[in-house]
Amino acid sequence: MNTDKHGLKRAAERSASTIPSVVLSEPKLTKREKAAWLYPISESAGWHFSLPSGKWLDVSTKNFEKLVRDKSLTTGDRTWPLSTNFKNVNEGDDLFVYTGDHDRGIIGYASIKSVDRKKRAIVLSFDRTKCLQLLQKPVSALVIRQWLWPRAAVADLTPYLAELKSSLPWTETI
Repeated sequence: MNTDKHGLKRAAERSASTIPSVVLSEPKLTKREKAAWLYPISESAGWHFSLPSGKWLDVSTKNFEKLVRDKSLTTGDRTWPLSTNFKNVNEGDDLFVYTGDHDRGIIGYASIKSVDRKKRAIVLSFDRTKCLQLLQKPVSALVIRQWLWPRAAVADLTPYLAELKSSLPWTETI
């Protein structure tokens, strides 16, 4: 039997019986818990909503409410840009729309339908019923600011989820 200077058999002389068998197992992946994100909107930011008609509407609390009420939010602009945490958001995560304008706070809810990390954008699926409830009874900006000071889209709300759930106007879990 020919061996090299290290005492190893040459590949041509190895047989299946001399190669030790290795059992590979699938790595155990832990299921990631669904995260919650805060998406701030502000009149002063200079952004706009694109409507199904192709027209634009300035981002404001008033216009967000209009889009929720007339159902345009579910058929129109559902792709929203991200400036932070675009590597951390995932499909299925919860997203809460927030405005600090007039200390309103959380005024909308959506789930993240898909994430485009290259374009730094998310596609949202808005829950109109929950948005209407939040517009009527928002989670105050004063409460949110005790947890974090939202400035860029998006901020991680997950560490405050237990407190947030107790402040939401609906009872089922998110």
